[in-house]
Amino acid sequence: MSACGTRHVSRDISADGVPAEVVFPAKERAILKEGTFPNVESLRQVAAGVTKEQLYHLLGRPHFREGYAGVREWDYLFHFRRDGGVTTCQYKVIFDRSYLARSFYWLPQDCGDLLREPVAAAPPSAPPAAAPRRFSLSADALFAFGQSGRGDLQPSGRAEIARIAAELRDAKDLRNVRVIGHTDSIGSEQANQALSQRRAQTVRGLLIDEGVPARSISAEGRGESEPVIGDCDARAERAALIACLQPNRRVEIVADVEQ
Repeated sequence: MSACGTRHVSRDISADGVPAEVVFPAKERAILKEGTFPNVESLRQVAAGVTKEQLYHLLGRPHFREGYAGVREWDYLFHFRRDGGVTTCQYKVIFDRSYLARSFYWLPQDCGDLLREPVAAAPPSAPPAAAPRRFSLSADALFAFGQSGRGDLQPSGRAEIARIAAELRDAKDLRNVRVIGHTDSIGSEQANQALSQRRAQTVRGLLIDEGVPARSISAEGRGESEPVIGDCDARAERAALIACLQPNRRVEIVADVEQ
């Protein structure tokens, strides 16, 4: 027998290190009676192709009397701390004809599950994305034409701002509110910029009066730079031109709230 002196040999080990039948020795025949608590990381490094010397450095000497010459299997008696107790397992390494480790076995078989890498905890979920809520108010419904102060507000416009404020107060997570004023192109660019800014400031103040936190609200004017429509006939009568450009005169409220 090639494994001279071996008292337990798996049957018919092929040249490439695979037995026809795996045979484990009785635990009481271990020469290291108490076995060992192995380093699990070292066990995970054991793979096909390791040499006996490498295996010795990773796991130590075999725990059973394997023989003296031509030995093609090493056996270990391992203990693992698990769920508050100790699990005992037998581990077998079988070598090919060149004495490189090729196949590995556990008794009980499910002991191999102890080497599985722990599943990493899922990273903390990102806070829900802020979903923008948009409200567009006609400036003509809010203010008298060309005006921007609180005294110039139409009753229906004030009521609409109060309704929007109530919706913002009830939002689950109100993060940012932008009040943006827009004008038409009638008049100078500089005058329209100033008008749009004043209107945005007035609406901001009304939202604060209605209980929306001041720290979350900004106001800006964009004048005539972002028209909704731009194909009105500039040569038309003034009243017709004012009516045509009406959609461009507006105040937008953009609020970031949790989805």
